[in-house]
Amino acid sequence: MPDRRRRLGVSTALPAGGAAGIDPAAIRAFVEAAEQVAELHTLAISHRGTTVAQAQWAPYSLDRPQLVYSVSKTITAMTVGALLHQDGGASISLDDPILDHLPAPGITPAPAWHDVTIEHCLAMATGHTADAWNRAWAGPGPLPAPLLDLMLATPPQRPPGTVFAYNQVATNLLSRMVTHVTGAPLRRVAHERVLGPLGLPEPGWFTDATGIDQGWSGAHVRTGDLLTLGRFWLRDGCTEDGTRLLPGGFLDRATTPFAPLPEAWTRGAWTRGYGYSFWILDAGFRADGAFGQFAVVLPAADLVVAITSISTDMHGLGELILTHLLPGVGREPAPEDASLAPFLADRSLPLLPAAGTAPAGLPAWHPLAPPAAVPVAGAPPAAPSAPPPDATDVPVAGFDAVSLPAPGEPLRLRYAGTELALVVPTHSWGETVLRAPAGPYAGTAVRVLAQGGWSDGTYRARLRIPSFPHHVLVTGDAASASVVWPIAPLNGADLFAASPERAGLSA
Repeated sequence: MPDRRRRLGVSTALPAGGAAGIDPAAIRAFVEAAEQVAELHTLAISHRGTTVAQAQWAPYSLDRPQLVYSVSKTITAMTVGALLHQDGGASISLDDPILDHLPAPGITPAPAWHDVTIEHCLAMATGHTADAWNRAWAGPGPLPAPLLDLMLATPPQRPPGTVFAYNQVATNLLSRMVTHVTGAPLRRVAHERVLGPLGLPEPGWFTDATGIDQGWSGAHVRTGDLLTLGRFWLRDGCTEDGTRLLPGGFLDRATTPFAPLPEAWTRGAWTRGYGYSFWILDAGFRADGAFGQFAVVLPAADLVVAITSISTDMHGLGELILTHLLPGVGREPAPEDASLAPFLADRSLPLLPAAGTAPAGLPAWHPLAPPAAVPVAGAPPAAPSAPPPDATDVPVAGFDAVSLPAPGEPLRLRYAGTELALVVPTHSWGETVLRAPAGPYAGTAVRVLAQGGWSDGTYRARLRIPSFPHHVLVTGDAASASVVWPIAPLNGADLFAASPERAGLSA
């Protein structure tokens, strides 16, 4: 079985030390620095094939699948690679036009589409110069035409293979191809061909408006699953017993830059280019998802780092792995170093202050401003690591009023005219399962963990969904109130759009 560490010409013999070869002080320094640039949710570190550190920031859990945004693209790419290998080229090949493996569209695609291959879709090199995906296509509303026709209505502007554009359409077409070729949804094929042989469960996956797994986003996996995938990549696509799941050399191609990057992407964490749904690093490669979901692989150090978080500084968070964690590989710990375990076991997100009481004259209900119109199609942000300008403090869709509680009382929200009550303890996280009473997500349930209370005449509560990186902030006083996403999700502003039930998982 090929060893990707030796292929790089770097010795795999590391001196013993610390947590299976990593100085615990380096792990601690990384965690402490990362907490300054991100709200960490989970962390797992593997060195030389062994998990050496894990942490979860309460109320998040390592045991629960979480939305990993564009890490989904990498899982999609691995599934395509598995089809290439396990079918022996009988079903697809990298050079095949993508149109050859899709259902017949209802429109006549532009001639340029006939030159777009499976490989071009893997490498985001379809010839488009900007994302051709429209946010409205993610659902749940009706579409003006079949989704495949809508996507194919935007032809590539340049010859395929000559330019990179971060383009959700490319990966959604791969998901559609997998389903068309196999007759099964992407998530099932990913499990049968890759994840299952690695001992991992079938992922949850958000679907597009036509019920096809999104491919480009939507996958829900555990942090440990990301770590297992990273070790799989280090083994060049083989299981621990040497069974090959991906073609030989596929991961070399997948982690080699394919098309030149436009100027907007030639800085920060993206300067080294893009392969088959991997971003290339000087020291390795990574699968990453919006707002700080990572599976980072550093082959020379035999190191894998998996992170779920919420952050608008993905570059800064990723750099800390190189500046704080990597130097500790092979470094002997100081004799006085205490065990790392108590430090990692003590991670939790801070609670809001809640020692006050409700002010006099508090109205029974505060009306809430409706969400502003959000553009449904747009180019990537100027800085790839930053959220779009309209993505902060966005009102949560569906809620039209809030009733701020006295201490010990439930927080009440009105959704589509129906009152919903949440348990919101002052000094711990309370759990409530809400169900959408009406609207596009009617019947959908979402599990909410909440904490908050009154302080200095202002009520504040955080509402967290344990499978979702974003949280809701409720703020109010005697005069007014708001219910917003401090950092808005990419799958819609409705709370119920985040439900893991929509990905085929339990709430």
